[in-house]
Amino acid sequence: MTKLMRKPDSSSDADSRPEPVTFAEAERALLQQLEELPERRGLTLQRLAQLYRRDGRHDQAIARMRELFAMPLDLEFKAAFALAMGGHAESDGDYLGAVCYYEETLKLKPADPMTAYFGSNNLGFSLNELGRFVEGEASCRTAIPILPERPNAHKNLGLALAGQQRWREAAACYVEATRVCAGDPRSCTHLEELLIGHPELVAEFGEAAKECRRAVGSARAWMN
Repeated sequence: MTKLMRKPDSSSDADSRPEPVTFAEAERALLQQLEELPERRGLTLQRLAQLYRRDGRHDQAIARMRELFAMPLDLEFKAAFALAMGGHAESDGDYLGAVCYYEETLKLKPADPMTAYFGSNNLGFSLNELGRFVEGEASCRTAIPILPERPNAHKNLGLALAGQQRWREAAACYVEATRVCAGDPRSCTHLEELLIGHPELVAEFGEAAKECRRAVGSARAWMN
Protein backbone atom coordinates (compact mmCIF):
# COMPACT_ATOMS: atom_id res chain seq x y z
CA MET A 1 0.00 0.00 0.00
CA THR A 2 1.27 3.48 -0.85
CA LYS A 3 2.20 5.58 2.15
CA LEU A 4 2.35 9.33 1.76
CA MET A 5 3.62 11.72 4.39
CA ARG A 6 1.46 13.95 6.59
CA LYS A 7 2.92 17.41 7.18
CA PRO A 8 4.16 17.91 10.75
CA ASP A 9 2.19 20.17 13.07
CA SER A 10 3.55 23.73 13.10
CA SER A 11 4.28 23.36 16.82
CA SER A 12 6.47 20.31 16.28
CA ASP A 13 10.19 20.33 16.99
CA ALA A 14 12.51 21.12 14.09
CA ASP A 15 13.76 17.53 14.14
CA SER A 16 10.29 16.00 13.85
CA ARG A 17 9.41 13.98 10.77
CA PRO A 18 6.09 13.91 8.85
CA GLU A 19 3.76 11.15 9.91
CA PRO A 20 2.83 8.52 7.30
CA VAL A 21 -0.50 8.93 5.53
CA THR A 22 -2.12 5.85 4.04
CA PHE A 23 -3.47 5.71 0.52
CA ALA A 24 -7.02 5.46 1.90
CA GLU A 25 -6.58 8.60 4.01
CA ALA A 26 -5.19 10.61 1.12
CA GLU A 27 -7.90 9.38 -1.24
CA ARG A 28 -10.64 10.20 1.27
CA ALA A 29 -9.33 13.73 1.75
CA LEU A 30 -9.11 14.39 -1.99
CA LEU A 31 -12.58 12.99 -2.69
CA GLN A 32 -13.93 15.24 0.05
CA GLN A 33 -12.20 18.23 -1.57
CA LEU A 34 -13.74 17.25 -4.89
CA GLU A 35 -17.22 17.57 -3.36
CA GLU A 36 -16.68 20.55 -1.10
CA LEU A 37 -14.34 22.77 -3.12
CA PRO A 38 -15.61 22.84 -6.71
CA GLU A 39 -13.46 25.87 -7.47
CA ARG A 40 -10.38 23.63 -6.97
CA ARG A 41 -11.71 20.78 -9.07
CA GLY A 42 -8.91 20.84 -11.61
CA LEU A 43 -6.13 20.73 -9.02
CA THR A 44 -7.92 18.04 -7.01
CA LEU A 45 -8.36 15.85 -10.11
CA GLN A 46 -4.65 16.22 -10.86
CA ARG A 47 -3.76 15.14 -7.36
CA LEU A 48 -6.16 12.21 -7.46
CA ALA A 49 -4.70 11.03 -10.77
CA GLN A 50 -1.19 11.30 -9.32
CA LEU A 51 -2.23 9.43 -6.18
CA TYR A 52 -3.73 6.55 -8.16
CA ARG A 53 -0.67 6.45 -10.43
CA ARG A 54 1.67 6.15 -7.45
CA ASP A 55 -0.39 3.24 -6.16
CA GLY A 56 -0.40 1.50 -9.54
CA ARG A 57 -4.16 2.00 -10.01
CA HIS A 58 -3.84 3.14 -13.59
CA ASP A 59 -7.46 2.63 -14.64
CA GLN A 60 -8.56 4.99 -11.86
CA ALA A 61 -5.74 7.42 -12.63
CA ILE A 62 -6.72 7.60 -16.29
CA ALA A 63 -10.39 7.98 -15.40
CA ARG A 64 -9.53 11.02 -13.26
CA MET A 65 -7.25 12.34 -16.00
CA ARG A 66 -10.11 12.15 -18.47
CA GLU A 67 -12.36 14.04 -16.06
CA LEU A 68 -9.65 16.68 -15.87
CA PHE A 69 -9.27 16.73 -19.65
CA ALA A 70 -13.03 17.24 -20.06
CA MET A 71 -12.57 20.64 -18.44
CA PRO A 72 -11.88 23.69 -20.66
CA LEU A 73 -8.11 23.44 -20.33
CA ASP A 74 -5.33 24.04 -22.83
CA LEU A 75 -4.73 20.93 -24.93
CA GLU A 76 -0.97 21.25 -24.62
CA PHE A 77 -1.26 21.32 -20.82
CA LYS A 78 -3.30 18.13 -20.95
CA ALA A 79 -0.76 16.39 -23.18
CA ALA A 80 2.15 17.55 -21.02
CA PHE A 81 0.40 16.28 -17.88
CA ALA A 82 -0.21 12.85 -19.43
CA LEU A 83 3.42 12.76 -20.60
CA ALA A 84 4.63 13.59 -17.09
CA MET A 85 2.45 10.85 -15.63
CA GLY A 86 4.08 8.40 -18.04
CA GLY A 87 7.52 9.62 -17.07
CA HIS A 88 6.84 9.03 -13.39
CA ALA A 89 5.53 5.52 -14.06
CA GLU A 90 8.56 4.80 -16.23
CA SER A 91 10.90 6.04 -13.49
CA ASP A 92 9.20 3.60 -11.13
CA GLY A 93 9.89 0.77 -13.57
CA ASP A 94 6.16 0.45 -14.22
CA TYR A 95 6.30 0.18 -18.00
CA LEU A 96 2.77 -1.11 -18.43
CA GLY A 97 1.49 1.97 -16.65
CA ALA A 98 3.83 4.19 -18.64
CA VAL A 99 2.46 2.81 -21.91
CA CYS A 100 -1.07 3.77 -20.84
CA TYR A 101 -0.11 7.38 -20.10
CA TYR A 102 1.98 7.82 -23.24
CA GLU A 103 -0.89 6.50 -25.32
CA GLU A 104 -3.16 9.07 -23.64
CA THR A 105 -0.61 11.75 -24.53
CA LEU A 106 -0.64 10.80 -28.20
CA LYS A 107 -4.43 10.56 -28.38
CA LEU A 108 -4.48 14.31 -27.69
CA LYS A 109 -2.35 14.96 -30.82
CA PRO A 110 -0.20 17.65 -29.20
CA ALA A 111 1.14 20.37 -31.48
CA ASP A 112 4.23 20.95 -29.36
CA PRO A 113 7.01 18.96 -31.07
CA MET A 114 8.78 18.09 -27.82
CA THR A 115 5.60 16.62 -26.32
CA ALA A 116 4.76 14.75 -29.53
CA TYR A 117 8.34 13.48 -29.87
CA PHE A 118 8.76 12.27 -26.32
CA GLY A 119 5.25 10.81 -26.26
CA SER A 120 6.19 8.56 -29.18
CA ASN A 121 9.82 7.98 -28.19
CA ASN A 122 9.02 7.15 -24.57
CA LEU A 123 6.19 4.89 -25.66
CA GLY A 124 8.67 3.07 -27.89
CA PHE A 125 11.17 2.76 -25.03
CA SER A 126 8.53 1.39 -22.65
CA LEU A 127 7.27 -1.10 -25.24
CA ASN A 128 10.85 -2.26 -25.75
CA GLU A 129 11.21 -2.78 -22.02
CA LEU A 130 8.11 -5.00 -22.16
CA GLY A 131 9.60 -7.03 -25.03
CA ARG A 132 7.02 -5.63 -27.48
CA PHE A 133 9.66 -4.78 -30.06
CA VAL A 134 7.49 -4.57 -33.18
CA GLU A 135 5.25 -2.00 -31.49
CA GLY A 136 8.31 -0.25 -30.09
CA GLU A 137 9.77 0.01 -33.58
CA ALA A 138 6.59 1.65 -34.90
CA SER A 139 6.54 4.23 -32.10
CA CYS A 140 10.19 5.13 -32.59
CA ARG A 141 9.71 5.50 -36.34
CA THR A 142 6.86 7.92 -35.58
CA ALA A 143 9.10 9.96 -33.26
CA ILE A 144 12.16 10.30 -35.50
CA PRO A 145 10.70 12.62 -38.20
CA ILE A 146 9.36 14.98 -35.52
CA LEU A 147 12.81 15.83 -34.12
CA PRO A 148 15.37 13.90 -36.20
CA GLU A 149 18.24 15.78 -34.58
CA ARG A 150 17.58 14.14 -31.21
CA PRO A 151 19.32 10.81 -30.51
CA ASN A 152 16.74 9.14 -28.27
CA ALA A 153 14.42 7.64 -30.88
CA HIS A 154 17.32 6.55 -33.11
CA LYS A 155 18.78 4.65 -30.15
CA ASN A 156 15.44 3.17 -29.12
CA LEU A 157 14.72 2.15 -32.70
CA GLY A 158 18.05 0.33 -32.65
CA LEU A 159 17.02 -1.49 -29.49
CA ALA A 160 13.66 -2.41 -31.02
CA LEU A 161 15.39 -3.82 -34.10
CA ALA A 162 17.96 -5.67 -32.02
CA GLY A 163 15.07 -7.17 -30.08
CA GLN A 164 13.87 -8.56 -33.42
CA GLN A 165 17.39 -9.83 -34.22
CA ARG A 166 17.72 -7.35 -37.07
CA TRP A 167 21.32 -6.69 -36.15
CA ARG A 168 22.52 -4.78 -39.20
CA GLU A 169 19.63 -2.32 -39.04
CA ALA A 170 20.15 -1.90 -35.31
CA ALA A 171 23.84 -1.11 -35.83
CA ALA A 172 22.96 1.56 -38.39
CA CYS A 173 20.57 3.18 -35.90
CA TYR A 174 23.25 3.30 -33.21
CA VAL A 175 25.64 4.95 -35.66
CA GLU A 176 23.01 7.54 -36.59
CA ALA A 177 22.15 8.23 -32.93
CA THR A 178 25.81 8.90 -32.17
CA ARG A 179 26.16 11.05 -35.27
CA VAL A 180 23.34 13.35 -34.21
CA CYS A 181 24.50 13.58 -30.59
CA ALA A 182 27.91 12.25 -29.61
CA GLY A 183 27.35 13.75 -26.17
CA ASP A 184 25.11 10.77 -25.40
CA PRO A 185 27.48 7.76 -25.40
CA ARG A 186 24.84 5.06 -24.95
CA SER A 187 24.35 4.26 -28.62
CA CYS A 188 28.08 3.93 -29.16
CA THR A 189 28.21 1.47 -26.28
CA HIS A 190 25.28 -0.49 -27.74
CA LEU A 191 27.05 -0.59 -31.11
CA GLU A 192 30.29 -1.89 -29.61
CA GLU A 193 28.42 -4.56 -27.63
CA LEU A 194 26.48 -5.58 -30.74
CA LEU A 195 29.71 -6.02 -32.73
CA ILE A 196 31.23 -8.15 -29.96
CA GLY A 197 28.20 -10.43 -30.15
CA HIS A 198 28.07 -10.40 -33.96
CA PRO A 199 31.62 -10.26 -35.34
CA GLU A 200 30.30 -10.88 -38.85
CA LEU A 201 29.28 -7.19 -38.84
CA VAL A 202 32.72 -5.84 -37.93
CA ALA A 203 33.80 -5.53 -41.55
CA GLU A 204 30.79 -3.32 -42.26
CA PHE A 205 30.57 -1.33 -39.02
CA GLY A 206 33.98 -1.62 -37.37
CA GLU A 207 35.29 1.67 -38.72
CA ALA A 208 32.01 3.40 -37.94
CA ALA A 209 32.30 2.17 -34.36
CA LYS A 210 35.78 3.68 -34.09
CA GLU A 211 34.48 6.98 -35.46
CA CYS A 212 31.63 6.91 -32.97
CA ARG A 213 34.04 6.32 -30.09
CA ARG A 214 36.24 9.20 -31.26
CA ALA A 215 33.21 11.48 -31.52
CA VAL A 216 32.06 10.51 -28.03
CA GLY A 217 35.55 11.19 -26.67
CA SER A 218 35.69 14.59 -28.35
CA ALA A 219 32.24 15.53 -27.04
CA ARG A 220 33.22 14.48 -23.53
CA ALA A 221 36.45 16.51 -23.69
CA TRP A 222 34.56 19.56 -24.95
CA MET A 223 31.95 19.30 -22.18
CA ASN A 224 34.65 18.99 -19.53
